[in-house]
Amino acid sequence: MFVYTVSEVNKFIKQIFSCEQIFYNINVKGEISNFKYHESKNMFFTLKDENSSIRCVMFKMHADLINFIPENGMFVEVCGDINIYEKNGTYQLYTTKIIEQGNGTIQHELAKLQNKLLVEGLFDNSQKKPIIKLPKVVGIVTAPGGAALQDIIKILSRRLPILKLKIFPCLVQGLSAATSIAKAIKKVSNDCEVDNVIICRGGGSKEDLNPFDDEKVCRAAFACNKPIISAIGHETDHCLLDLVADLRAPTPSAAAELVCVDTIELMMLIESRKQFIINEFKSLINKKILELKILQNRLEVVSPKTVLEGNILKLNQFNKQIKNLIKQTLLNKKKLIEKNKIMLNILNPANILNRGYCYAKMNNKDQKIVKSVHRTKCGDELILIFNKGKLKVKILEKQLNNNNIAT
Repeated sequence: MFVYTVSEVNKFIKQIFSCEQIFYNINVKGEISNFKYHESKNMFFTLKDENSSIRCVMFKMHADLINFIPENGMFVEVCGDINIYEKNGTYQLYTTKIIEQGNGTIQHELAKLQNKLLVEGLFDNSQKKPIIKLPKVVGIVTAPGGAALQDIIKILSRRLPILKLKIFPCLVQGLSAATSIAKAIKKVSNDCEVDNVIICRGGGSKEDLNPFDDEKVCRAAFACNKPIISAIGHETDHCLLDLVADLRAPTPSAAAELVCVDTIELMMLIESRKQFIINEFKSLINKKILELKILQNRLEVVSPKTVLEGNILKLNQFNKQIKNLIKQTLLNKKKLIEKNKIMLNILNPANILNRGYCYAKMNNKDQKIVKSVHRTKCGDELILIFNKGKLKVKILEKQLNNNNIAT
C-alpha cells in the first residue's frame, strides 16, 4: 500500500476544491464572530449560523474597498472562493466582498437573554456572595485535562499549600457542554466541603465560549450556594456567566490568585493581627495601671494614715502659731509693763516727795487724804507726810485762792 505525506494529501484536497465550480465566487450569509483586524490590514473572522460555522479571510486589497469595519454579531453576506489552506489542512472562504445586513440572529438572541436575566435580577450586586479569603476546600468546574486546570493547581500549590482542591469535571465546548457545566455546578453546590468555586476554561473562539452564555449555566450559577469566580477565556473574552458570578477573573490564573490568600500574605496578616493584639493589651494594661494609680491616690487621700499625718501637720502648725502668739503676747505684755513702770515711776508719790513736796491726811480714825482746802476747817489736826517722815499740825488759819482768810 502506497503511503502519502501530509502535504500530498492536502494538495489532493486542494485540487478537488479547485475542480468544483461551486466553490468559486460563492455567496454565503451568516453572523460574524471572532473578528480580528490584523496589523497587516488583513481581516480574519468566522461566519456562522445556528448550527455551523466557516472560517473566512479577507486580504488587504479587498478589505480596503469596503466602507465599514465588520464587528462581532454583525449579520453579513459575503462573496468569495472556498479553498484549503495547505499548511494546516483547513478550508476557508477567501472573501472578496462583504455586504452588511444588520445584527445577527445569534447576537440578537444573546442580547434578549441578557436583558431577561437582568430583569430577573441575576446580575444584581446585592445577590453577590463574598469570596472566602481563607477557604479549606476549593471546587473547580472545568475540563479535567485542560491547561487552565493545570495553571490553577500550580498557582494554588504555591500560594496556599494546605488548600484542598476538588475537581468537578465537565465539557467546556460543544453542543452538550452547557448541560454538562450546569450539572457540575449543581454538584459543587451540594458539596458541603467546598467553600469557594472556580468555573474556568482556557481561551478559544467565540463559538467555543458559547456554552458559558447558555441560560442553563447562568441559572445554575445563580442558584449555587457557594461563592463563584468565573474565569472564561482571556481577559478580552466576556460571557453572561461573568455577570452572574460573584466575581469575574480575567484568566484562570487570575482566578487562582483571587480565590484565597497567599501564604506570605497570610503570615503578614497574622503578624499584623498579633502586633495589633499586643498593642491593644499594652494599651489596656497602661490604662488599668493609670486607673490603679488614680484609685491609689484617692485611697491615700482618705486613708487614716494620711488623715493622721495631716492632723499632726495641722497640730504642729497650730502649736507653732500658739507659741508665736504666746511669745508675741508676752512680748507685748512686757512692753506694757515697762511702759507702766515708767508711768509709775513718773507718777510715784515718793518721787514727788523727794522734790520737797508733801501731802496731808486727816488726823482721825479714817485718815483720809486732804484733797481740797474746802474739806478742812480751822482747828482740824492734820498729818503731813514728807519723804523721810511726817508731822502733826493743827490748822490755825485757812486761806482760799480768792485770798479770803477763814479763822
